[in-house]
Amino acid sequence: MPRFYFDFASNDDVSVDTIGQELENEDMAHKEAVKALAEIAAEEIPRDGELVLTVTVTDAERQTLFTAQMTFRPTI
Repeated sequence: MPRFYFDFASNDDVSVDTIGQELENEDMAHKEAVKALAEIAAEEIPRDGELVLTVTVTDAERQTLFTAQMTFRPTI
């Protein structure tokens, strides 16, 4: 099975995945990335200020396959 890496960023705080995860295909990696981003968002929603959460998925050669991003902005 191919290995995928999921690098996360919360504003400017970046967490690089050095282990990766073996998944069946790129579609499964996409689903895992979106699921993880939603779980992180549920825990990190800010009470004040903007929050930008990003996940970048790369393949075994560390080539970017896709990026997903969520932005939270206070409207008050």
